Amino acid sequence: MARGGAAWRGVAGPGSGILGPSPMDRLHDRVHRALFDASPDALVVVDADGQIQMINRACTALLGYAPEELIGAPIERLVPARHARHREHRDRYLAAPHPRQMGALTELTAVHRDGHEIAVDVALTPEQVDGRRVVLAAIRDMRRRAVAGATLRVQATALRSAANGIVITDRAGLITWVNPAACRITGYDEGELVGHHTRLLKSGAHDAAFYRGLWDTVLAGETWSGTMTNRRKDGATYVEEQTIAPVLDDDGGVSHFIAIKQDVSERARAQAALAQAHAELAARMQEIEALTSRCASRRCAIR
Repeated sequence: MARGGAAWRGVAGPGSGILGPSPMDRLHDRVHRALFDASPDALVVVDADGQIQMINRACTALLGYAPEELIGAPIERLVPARHARHREHRDRYLAAPHPRQMGALTELTAVHRDGHEIAVDVALTPEQVDGRRVVLAAIRDMRRRAVAGATLRVQATALRSAANGIVITDRAGLITWVNPAACRITGYDEGELVGHHTRLLKSGAHDAAFYRGLWDTVLAGETWSGTMTNRRKDGATYVEEQTIAPVLDDDGGVSHFIAIKQDVSERARAQAALAQAHAELAARMQEIEALTSRCASRRCAIR
């Protein structure tokens, strides 16, 4: 058998007997072997003693072992050494085998030939072949998902830790997630925001045309940025700068919105105070100019 191809040891075909397999049995056997070897998942057949009887090409590609290195070896060769009780668990399973998805509740790894561990998912399927009990283990490479999961955890941590408030809603505007900064800005706890519509924060400071323009923009798949006045849980209003970006699904439609919020109330108050001071100064200057003009007119009249 060529390196990496399907390797068999002592597993007879369904039609084996004194007269040998029939042509149809041989056809079935070739089809089954071809399907076994063509599987994108690593496949390992283990007998009732826990010894490996067969592997496919994908197993060699994933774990680095040639068939002759695994055939006859205990399945524990592929199990990390820290799982010292694997043989005990394996014997208990073989006593009452049943289809089982092993990676549902825990993260699994398999040992590569060079010793490093690979994130995998494992599905077990027991079979009877000529009265002999074997188990087919389908081993799926989960490294991309593991990397993606780690990336998502980092991103989630960054979002939770962001100083700006972040609110995620569905297409209809129902809140699905908020970070702690959004709770601090609005005064609401996470449980008081999630599941509610964003109109919960409306202050009444903006008319229907304002919100219609906002929704028309984001539902068209474009980003909206602007300043709005909202109302906190305690009834106080606050000014926030907000950017709302649509999230598109695989078909290009809008599925969610991500809003990034910054409370700029203090800046707005400072700007308002500065504007008022400028207005008062301008008024005083006008008064001074008018007074100066009157005084000049009187001096001219006296002369």
